[in-house]
Amino acid sequence: MFKFVSLALTLVALGSAQVGTTTVTVPWNYQESTAVPSTPAPQPGTNVDRECGGDLANLWLDVVVVVDNSKGMTNEGITEVAANIATVFGNGTKIGTQYSDPRSTRIGIVTYNGVATVAADLNLLQSIDDLYNTIFSTLSQVSSSDDSFLARGIGAAENVLQAGRANNVRSNYKRLVIVYASAYKGEGELDPIPVADRLKSSGVIVSTVAFDQDGDEALLNGLTDIASPGYAYTSEDLNLVGEIQGTALQTNCFCPNLWTQYKANFDQENSYKYGHNFLFRVAQNNTAFSAPYMYHVGLSYVNGGWYWQQPAGYPLISLNGYATWNPSYPKSYTTNIGVINQQYSSNLVVGWQNVNAYSVAEYYICEVASCDTQNYCA
Repeated sequence: MFKFVSLALTLVALGSAQVGTTTVTVPWNYQESTAVPSTPAPQPGTNVDRECGGDLANLWLDVVVVVDNSKGMTNEGITEVAANIATVFGNGTKIGTQYSDPRSTRIGIVTYNGVATVAADLNLLQSIDDLYNTIFSTLSQVSSSDDSFLARGIGAAENVLQAGRANNVRSNYKRLVIVYASAYKGEGELDPIPVADRLKSSGVIVSTVAFDQDGDEALLNGLTDIASPGYAYTSEDLNLVGEIQGTALQTNCFCPNLWTQYKANFDQENSYKYGHNFLFRVAQNNTAFSAPYMYHVGLSYVNGGWYWQQPAGYPLISLNGYATWNPSYPKSYTTNIGVINQQYSSNLVVGWQNVNAYSVAEYYICEVASCDTQNYCA
């Protein structure tokens, strides 16, 4: 199984000393899928918070599937695409909007060759049976066209996504485009890069699957440029279903507006989202902070021990083993019950220092649960 863990952070000025709040640990549950994950899961320790949801039955996205049905895809290939799509979303994902639970997924379908055809907009499919019927009827065989212009396909997908957002419908839902292509062609107005860049700059995640029958490196390289970083796959991947499901779960794992998500690489927007660790880099990149950097981290001395603050109604989480105290700390617990992360050297080394929580006013970094399959964000 695989897990996605995220951390959302914001920076708030303190009028008086406070500590940030953290989220509570919640078990992760990946239901029914037999696919093996494409990326090993980071293993949680004893000082971790809530993990990002991974329940495909509660996926809430707007997805457009774009399929090349030119001759180059072949009948065998397009049948494989149909089966792949059906399997990816066949693990209990609620298709359509006819549910009391808002955690549902709309799926649009576009085929393309020399031209693009919208087989289903985002409002047509209202059940998993609708998806199966449309997928297997639409992708039963390839067209008679030799042309394969990806720009037509993703351009149509862009239109489907825009129409699906009319009157701000589901404006809080993340959007994903999945492309299955057998060729990479096009220059000028048929160049797919500008359309793909436009989609990605508007927050749409683009994933590509290369159906490469002839070892065409141009196809693989071209689709990698089209895809959001890390989301380009091939039909030869042994765990293609798991990879695309993972992409959907990652797309559905995000922070509310104005919060910064913890990722493997702070500088790469699409890097793997995981883990609990207060981001010193966030402080460095926020103009509210200046050296020496310091901020409250939500750890305090309570009832004879160190505990992480939690939302109202949740029990505190004790500090179990992990610590990163600066030299000569911690000091007396009598009044120094709050903990800040404090830069203590010119080479940006930081560590914990316990301070008087009633008199030391600093910024603090707090965290909230990510929006995901477990936590719906309106």
